[in-house]
Amino acid sequence: MQNNRVKLQYLIMFLFILAITFLASNTIKEYKKLKSINDFLSNIQNLVYTNQNIDITVKTINFHKKYDDIERLIFNFDTNLLVIKNIVENKNTQTDKQVEIYNKIKENFLDKKETIRYYNGKMALIYSVIQDMQNYTQKNTLSPDLNSIYSRFLNLNFDSYADIDTFLDYLVSINKQNLDKKELKFINRMDDSIYNLIEANDYKFFILNSDLEKNLLNFLDYITQQHKDIVDNLVKIFITMIIMSLMFIFWNIKLLNNIKNKNKDISFLKLAADNSFNSIMFTNNNLDITYANAAFEQISGYKLKDIIGKNPSFLKYYTQNKDYYKNFKNAIDKKIPWKKDNFISKRSDNTIIIEDVIIIPNINKDNLEGFVGIKLDKTKELNIKNEALKRQIYKDHLTGIGSYVALRDKLENNEQGVIIYMRINNFLNLSYFYKPKFIDDFIIFFVDTIKLCIKTYNIDCELFRFQFDEFCIIYHGNDLSTDILRIKSYFKTSNINIQSNEGTKINIELIFGVSSNIDSNINRLTQAIWSYKEAKKIDEKIYFYKDNDPIEQQYFKNLDVIKLIQNALKNDKVIVECQPIFNIKTNSKIANKYEILIRILDDEGKIHYPGEFLNVAKQILLYNALTSKVIDIAFNLLDKYPNKQFSINLSSSDMVNLSIRQIFIKNLKICKNPSNLFVEILESESIDNYDVINPFIKHIKELGCKLSIDDFGSGYSNYYRMLEFDIDVLKIDGSIVKRLPFDKNSRIVMETIVSFAKKMNYEIVAEFVSDENILNEVKKYDVDYAQGFYLGKPISPDFILFN
Repeated sequence: MQNNRVKLQYLIMFLFILAITFLASNTIKEYKKLKSINDFLSNIQNLVYTNQNIDITVKTINFHKKYDDIERLIFNFDTNLLVIKNIVENKNTQTDKQVEIYNKIKENFLDKKETIRYYNGKMALIYSVIQDMQNYTQKNTLSPDLNSIYSRFLNLNFDSYADIDTFLDYLVSINKQNLDKKELKFINRMDDSIYNLIEANDYKFFILNSDLEKNLLNFLDYITQQHKDIVDNLVKIFITMIIMSLMFIFWNIKLLNNIKNKNKDISFLKLAADNSFNSIMFTNNNLDITYANAAFEQISGYKLKDIIGKNPSFLKYYTQNKDYYKNFKNAIDKKIPWKKDNFISKRSDNTIIIEDVIIIPNINKDNLEGFVGIKLDKTKELNIKNEALKRQIYKDHLTGIGSYVALRDKLENNEQGVIIYMRINNFLNLSYFYKPKFIDDFIIFFVDTIKLCIKTYNIDCELFRFQFDEFCIIYHGNDLSTDILRIKSYFKTSNINIQSNEGTKINIELIFGVSSNIDSNINRLTQAIWSYKEAKKIDEKIYFYKDNDPIEQQYFKNLDVIKLIQNALKNDKVIVECQPIFNIKTNSKIANKYEILIRILDDEGKIHYPGEFLNVAKQILLYNALTSKVIDIAFNLLDKYPNKQFSINLSSSDMVNLSIRQIFIKNLKICKNPSNLFVEILESESIDNYDVINPFIKHIKELGCKLSIDDFGSGYSNYYRMLEFDIDVLKIDGSIVKRLPFDKNSRIVMETIVSFAKKMNYEIVAEFVSDENILNEVKKYDVDYAQGFYLGKPISPDFILFN
């Protein structure tokens, strides 16, 4: 019996060693695969990054050229692709999927590379022709006609097919009989450049829409999945090894406790646990600690004698949510392993420990005999990473000086001193004319010069950079005005002008905003930035923040307006007034049309008008919320007064906003009288996003809503916009109407507008009719409707029936 037991022990030990050897062998194999896959993944990521840089470079190619940059990127892509090829052709790791995707990528890249070179050739040819044309214009005086053509060519949007086609049509329409041979040749070269540009744009479209990006990302996803599978296998092997090791340890402990002559083996196993680099802790079924190794004592700071018999809950840091501990308790109750990465607990000194933890139940013949906890300390590793990241974000990567984050943290930690915010005057213009590399060199030179100035005059300060040309100084010295003038004057010295490759000297002129030496109701950084804006506003180079500064007064005024708007939105105090619009052909005393005008009530019931709050609302992104309220009120009025017509103002920002469009269309679809609603668009307002606004206007007109152009004549009087939007009503701006009694030019403009509107069958409304003389003048022009204080002031909607 004893011999059989010994044989069984040796058999189990042999099988354990065999299993561990097998698992270790698999671990080595999987690790080698993982290393290969990591190299693979890195090179594919480089391909994705390089391809994206190629696309970005192609997008930004201009006549300063970036051909060398593209060739360098193509060479980088070729190099990485060659590495990928070698990996793919490795028979040990090769898969059919890898070969298939690689061949697609290679084919896509060859097509793209060839197209890029065609594109570069075309752009170089165009650049050469433009240079010749510029040389010609410098040596020869262009005729007025040719100068007009050339100016139009230079102002052409080379990325717009529509602009190019329009310009080609324009060239065809030119009468060339009055041009001499040189001028004809000049125009022909211009014509050739346009056709070359069309071809170049076609190449550019192909480059930017290549399948290369898609196939690269597919490749990346495929290799990432392979990486995940290998990592999963390693985790499974690791867990299996741990479980097997623990099972083996427990089996031996129980066996050796029953066999006195195995004390030596028990000491050996205990020695292994005691000297493990990982924290190991045993508990009984009640989760009371029965054992902890030396690594546990060292990492946690607790001595074994102080924790024996205690529940491990004293290690909790209480940063995890309730579900986290609930999952842990469920695992304990179900007697199943529980694993957690980056588990946070605390040391005896209350500092945190971050560990990977696994808790395994010790079950012997279906009987639970306690739990084993194994923890891998990752605190030091994560701290090193965090410190490296902190150092990185605290330093500006281009200049090496402190970053915005570093400045912010210093100020949050109550760093004393005056904040000097400074920017380079007209810096934005430089970025339009010079390459990014030159701009970077310019910034580096600028910082080096300031550092030299600080060192030369021994100025007690710290220098930080936000972005672009935004710089801040925390000043600790005693002669602020003198030191600022020293920095300002340092850039006026002739020997520190920057000499560009093009031979142009660039003088640096700084504008400073200077805070006070303490935070007031607004912090010093904000003081400095606002002071800079004030300096720009009043065309000064230095502005010092003062107590009760107009900047601060405006700040508090804006705060009051913000509170007013927020209170109105929260407490339903956004209201409207309706200004009547009268039919002056019939001389009707009853108005059937009204313009809806937004108002806000304060807590005392005082009415506030748009001029007091709309600009602030736009700055704090509450403008659309106000518009939504007005839209709801407008549709309620349409239901309440089915025999009246109402107009509502929508700005371009309203119509571009998806939420506003959805609210408006939703209400319009259920409105019983959609034809009684007019949307007014300001004629003077810039409308950029026609792609969004045009479909919206078309849709609401299809639903029965009508369209007005408001304040016509106040801006550029864009007749094309009226035709584009298919309007129903034209409202003539008060700046024209109020001058009719005494201004001949206003009468001529009025006559022109009315004549055009009548031919287009628009209804006409004259605004700002403020007295009888103006009304009499308006009636002379066959105008349909009039609006103004003389006829009727804005009223509450409740009084419409009594108006």
